[in-house]
Amino acid sequence: QDTARGVIMEKRENQAVQFKLAVHDNDWSEAVRAGEQIINNFLNTKMAEEVIGLIDVLQKRTHEATKELS
Repeated sequence: QDTARGVIMEKRENQAVQFKLAVHDNDWSEAVRAGEQIINNFLNTKMAEEVIGLIDVLQKRTHEATKELS
């Protein structure tokens, strides 16, 4: 159980880092992807709750960035 718990915690931390880096780099599509993974994999966590609060803004920024490239 301890090993499994450690693996899960490491995965959660890695996904959090991916999300934070994507937001920091203004890579909105990657932030949305990473955020959706966090929500899907860790729905009942504070981290997922925070991502859910941001996901609409990130999706909007992704859409705006895509429009600017067109």
